Amino acid sequence: MPEVRDVEAIARASGYVKHGTTFLGGSFAGCICPKQLCGGVSCDDERPYCPEHRRTPVQLWHWAAECPGAAGS
Repeated sequence: MPEVRDVEAIARASGYVKHGTTFLGGSFAGCICPKQLCGGVSCDDERPYCPEHRRTPVQLWHWAAECPGAAGS
C-alpha cells in the first residue's frame, strides 16, 4: 500500500510557506528576490519590483519543510 503524506502536517511544519523554483531548479536568471537553500524563492519573499515575478513565471513549488536544499546544509 502506498505511503500517504500528511500534507497538513507538512504545511504546518513549513509555517505554510512554499518555495518556488524553475523546472530546472533554482530561480530565474533575472530574479532579484532573496533565495532559499534550494536556490528558489519563498512565496513570502517575492518582490513586487522583481523583473521575473512581475511577469508571474511558472514555478514548481515545494513546502519549506521539504526543501531539497536543507538536506545539504
